[in-house]
Amino acid sequence: MNINRPLVRLAALGAAGAMVLAATPAMARPAPKPGKVSNVKITAAGIAMGSGAYAVPSTWSASTKTTDYQVKLVNSAGTVLDGSSSISDAHWTAHTKAAAGTMVRVIVTPFNGTRKGSPAQSSLVPLPDLTAPTGTFKLSADNNTGLASLTQKLTDDLSQGADVKGTISWGDGSTTDTTALESTVTHQYADKVENRYEPSIVLTDKAGNSATMDLGAVVVFDSNPPSGASYSLSSANGFTNYSPVALTEVTAPTDNWSPADNITRTVSWGDDSTDSWTTGAVPTHVYTTDGVHHVTVTLTDEAGNPSVEPFVVGDVTTATDSAAPVVKFRYPKKPRNVVKKWRTLRGSVADAGVGARQVQLKVIEKRGAKWFAYKPGTHRWVKVGTKARAWNKAGVSRMTPSGTGAWSKNVAHLRKGTLAYRARGVDNVGNASAWKVHSQKLTR
Repeated sequence: MNINRPLVRLAALGAAGAMVLAATPAMARPAPKPGKVSNVKITAAGIAMGSGAYAVPSTWSASTKTTDYQVKLVNSAGTVLDGSSSISDAHWTAHTKAAAGTMVRVIVTPFNGTRKGSPAQSSLVPLPDLTAPTGTFKLSADNNTGLASLTQKLTDDLSQGADVKGTISWGDGSTTDTTALESTVTHQYADKVENRYEPSIVLTDKAGNSATMDLGAVVVFDSNPPSGASYSLSSANGFTNYSPVALTEVTAPTDNWSPADNITRTVSWGDDSTDSWTTGAVPTHVYTTDGVHHVTVTLTDEAGNPSVEPFVVGDVTTATDSAAPVVKFRYPKKPRNVVKKWRTLRGSVADAGVGARQVQLKVIEKRGAKWFAYKPGTHRWVKVGTKARAWNKAGVSRMTPSGTGAWSKNVAHLRKGTLAYRARGVDNVGNASAWKVHSQKLTR
């Protein structure tokens, strides 16, 4: 039988190729592209959340073949103010601290897995003005004529000039409208009756935000001064440039119209200086000159009536502390020639004036013919040529004495030789004593 081998070979190759094609899996198809996003809206231009922050809600119509959305809040220049990379629902709330009036829009991009669709965006809308105007005010009145004066400086984040409107209620049933951001408005209390009024102002900006602000109080046609107060001093003696003298209000003042917290107290310290207050901390004073100082307090009510006479508080006598502290050494028990007994130097300091603030100490030692200066910062000894140079090179230990004036200092690596140390005290106004010196031979 004749066999056509080329045909057999071709048939075999064809069968093998068919097997290879059958074994190759079908190519993976890409995910379908997401459908178009539509109807993107910022449903409110912004809701104030405090601290200058806005919440900006947005919605859109869901697109087909979409797993999630990438959403961004941007300003008119395209700067991203907030964003989220994966939103599953067709709504999102952005947050921003952009200023009121900033134009913003939302951009929504659909995704199907990793397949990106075409972005869609909302219209540009402004962040609303949700902040009411404010201002600074200075209210005064002439007690004798009843003419009140209000100086105002109004501010608002967006509205300017005449867009900020104010209505002043003077407390007597009359009102005055004002629009100038900076102005002075006057009002005449015409009934000439002794009374106390509490004016207020309502401020409204162009967006309709409003706020009511109290302006304080005025008293007119009042002739009765405040009275009834009493005061005491923390001390009748002190040191110049050091001792604080505190004033205490023992009895609060009274007045026919002004509350106690609205009565101005002015203390004269008796050295040509004064302090004034109404409420809060009562002032203290430090005298800069020696002598006897006569302290008084004057009261002034809201109508400007001063107390008939200043309230006498008392006298404070001050003197300058020019005396330096006194330093003493405390020596170890005998025998005193033992090295280990001097590894801690001790002493005390006393001051009859403002009190000792610091003790300063220097330590040197002669070992054989050589002098060594002690460096307390590194606990090392530095070899020098002479005793004078050793004192000059020695570091200074600065110690705060205890409540009883005691002080102590450890000296590292002390050896046999001649120990010398000196100390001085410094008080709280800078007076320093002369150096007190002690020497001790250490032989064992």
